[in-house]
Amino acid sequence: MQVESRAGRTLIASGNPAPIRCDDGGGTVIQLSGKYAEPVIRNRQFFAYCGPNAMSVPATANIGLQLWNPPTSQVNLVLGKWAIANVATSATCTGYTLGTNIQLTLATSTVATATGSCIVGGTKSIASASATCTATAAATVVWIFAHNTADIRATGADILTGDLDGMFVIAPGVLASINALGAAAAASSTYSYLTWEERPAAF
Repeated sequence: MQVESRAGRTLIASGNPAPIRCDDGGGTVIQLSGKYAEPVIRNRQFFAYCGPNAMSVPATANIGLQLWNPPTSQVNLVLGKWAIANVATSATCTGYTLGTNIQLTLATSTVATATGSCIVGGTKSIASASATCTATAAATVVWIFAHNTADIRATGADILTGDLDGMFVIAPGVLASINALGAAAAASSTYSYLTWEERPAAF
């Protein structure tokens, strides 16, 4: 069997681009730049961050980074990289979690926080982020980012970071939040960051 490879964009019978792409030498492109390059260039990758602020355990009166996907957004939020920085001792906080709850309307007492596109100059996400809000219900913990057997201190710990790598997807009408584990983190003690990709909700 003979296989022919052509340089440039390859089209399938419908006229749409094929999933296989070739470089100018006819080689198959396995990965171009980093794994996030494609959604970033297409203005589908976004970020949010807040801090320094306190961080509550999951509660209706929530403090920490919250990400809300409106029920009319028609997109799913595919969670990616996260980071949490501790800058002050929190004597009874022993870690950080990811939680979710159904939120069909914008939470009350919302204090917006910074969001943006991962491509400089790109348009913002359909989703919104906040540093505090009053949700319809406390979040259910779905993931533990980090756990410490003693109190979390400003010294001896650098920024915590990781990649959810699409493990959790926030559907329309869902609120996701980063929260404290064990007990609330102290005032002005934490910075938190989260990235996500917008993908069509319809399959």
